[in-house]
Amino acid sequence: MEALEKQITFVDMPEAALRSALLSFGFPEWQADGLVEDYAHYRRGEASAISPAVQDVTGLPPHTFLEFASDYKQAFLHSMRRLAAWSCGEHGGAVEKRGFAKLAINAGFRA
Repeated sequence: MEALEKQITFVDMPEAALRSALLSFGFPEWQADGLVEDYAHYRRGEASAISPAVQDVTGLPPHTFLEFASDYKQAFLHSMRRLAAWSCGEHGGAVEKRGFAKLAINAGFRA
């Protein structure tokens, strides 16, 4: 990702592994289930439409993803460092964490 000066690789985790990982992060069951459902919609392409609403409502063009990622660069970097620490052993080595570890490592983050 250009804004973070890191290569970011998407890892599509099985739903059960995602739910397990979210619960181990401390998410309540209702929220973990909701996020699993959200990602199922994304996987099916049900959230791929682009709306002109931002410009229609504000009269200003929407920000690009690069602008958004640049504006929040430090928050992304902090989150990825925490994820790398968690997935690389800080909280154990459960099989369900492999997808997160691969994500963090592919992004160039180390614990």
